[in-house]
Amino acid sequence: MPVTQPVKIMLDKERTLRLTLNAMIRFQEVTGKDLLKGFDPENMSLDDVRALLWACMLHEDKSLNLEKVGDMIDLSNLKTVIESISGAAGMAFPEPKEGDPDPNPQSP
Repeated sequence: MPVTQPVKIMLDKERTLRLTLNAMIRFQEVTGKDLLKGFDPENMSLDDVRALLWACMLHEDKSLNLEKVGDMIDLSNLKTVIESISGAAGMAFPEPKEGDPDPNPQSP
């Protein structure tokens, strides 16, 4: 069972996005950017959008490459792609709710 819920998106077919640790590492390998240092979907370059979409889909289709994923995006669906990527990031980095214990408590 996945730790985070996948985000569904219709591209060439229905796909599911999951921003897993492997996806974050693959994104960093391609872009040099560490998502743990911040994620701002409003200031992503087109290269970043393509790389993050690719990385989030590799869990279900290892044959994908950046070119194939880039061909799935155009101006008609770019906004939806960015919103879906943001949704996947929201699942991976949920906002803590008031009263929730700290998921990363400091050691004494």
